[in-house]
Order: sequence, then structure tokens, then C-alpha cells
Amino acid sequence: MFPAISRSDTPAFFTGPVFPGQQAAAQMIRDCLTDEMQSYALLTASSARMKFLTRTPLSQADLPEQYADTTMHLLRKHLARNETVDERLILTIFFLWAIESYRRDWEAVRIHREMIKYLYTEHLGGFHSLSYHLRKMIWFGDRFQATATATPP
Repeated sequence: MFPAISRSDTPAFFTGPVFPGQQAAAQMIRDCLTDEMQSYALLTASSARMKFLTRTPLSQADLPEQYADTTMHLLRKHLARNETVDERLILTIFFLWAIESYRRDWEAVRIHREMIKYLYTEHLGGFHSLSYHLRKMIWFGDRFQATATATPP
């Protein structure tokens, strides 16, 4: 049986925009570049993809991990200030989820997923309250983890 994240949300999930989300993706990247924590989170996910998936040579072998450490430091500072929970925070944690997924650290992926689930449930009104593109990213990330670990999503 699918957990609540997918069981009740699947029909609504596929009723989003018909066109590919190029404009939304570009806006998401622009938004990331206006905030230090999100910039490092985007660098973390992007460099991890380059290192683990496309095998692109990087200037430093541990560059994604260095970006992840910086992102975690900034995330801790952000959380310590008790700032409002918003989609930017969830996206930052999702980018950390991505590096752990590329590294195949499934326990860390589970922790990030549970944190995201807690934040959108307790602070944002549930999965449906997230933007279409963020829901889609989380949905596919959840399915990838389930496939890779042979566990329910």
C-alpha cells in the first residue's frame, strides 16, 4: 500500500501544467541563485550528479561533499533562526536528498525524505500545497528510492 504521500496525491499530481516546466525550472534556478543556502544546495545536487552519474571530472574529487557540508552548515543556521518554513527550505533539503541518493546512502535519503514530509505536512498544509514542480521532484525522488531499495515508496 502506498503511503499518504502518493496514495491520495497521485490523481492530483498528474493534473499539473501540460507544457514542460522549462519556465518554472528556470525560475527555480534563478530563485536559488538569490540565496546563499540555496545556491550551495543547487551546487551540491548538480556536482553530485556530475560526479556520480555522468562521471564528469571535477576540480576536486570531494567537491559535492564540500558543497553539502557548506549547505548543512547554512541549513543549521537557518533552522536555528526559526525562520518561516517555505518551499525554498524544502527544496534545499531535497537537494541534500539528491546527493545522498547519488551516493546510495539510503538511510540519509530516508531521513531527508521524512524531514521534507514533516515540513510540508506540519507547516505548509500537506503535499497538495506545494508547487506542481516541487511535488513532481519529490514524487520522482521517492519513486527512485523505492526502486533502488526494493521498498515501498
